[in-house]
Amino acid sequence: MIVAMVGMALFTVPAALVASNVVALACISVVVFLANAASACSWALATVAAPPNRVASLGAVQNFGGFLGGALAPIVTGAIAQATHSFVLEIAFQSCYRSTPKRGVIIDWQGGPNQ
Repeated sequence: MIVAMVGMALFTVPAALVASNVVALACISVVVFLANAASACSWALATVAAPPNRVASLGAVQNFGGFLGGALAPIVTGAIAQATHSFVLEIAFQSCYRSTPKRGVIIDWQGGPNQ
């Protein structure tokens, strides 16, 4: 998952800076592939990180995080593009954002005193 996230960051930067549309499209295609690979790894990790009776709860937390990211991405993209009149800074921002771990929050999935 970490390799996929770093790969996403590394292929996002050239997508913004190359002059060729073909190369930019190829870089974006690699980014989308790696995003799906990282997503599959994170879903598989949920079954390992949580006990069987808490996997659905962890999946719900992941879905909510994905929803927030999906809702905020167009707002941030629009604000940066409108302020700079360019998508290059936005793509650079996304590259930095994608290279940071999002699921680093440690949650006690073992249960509380009622278990």
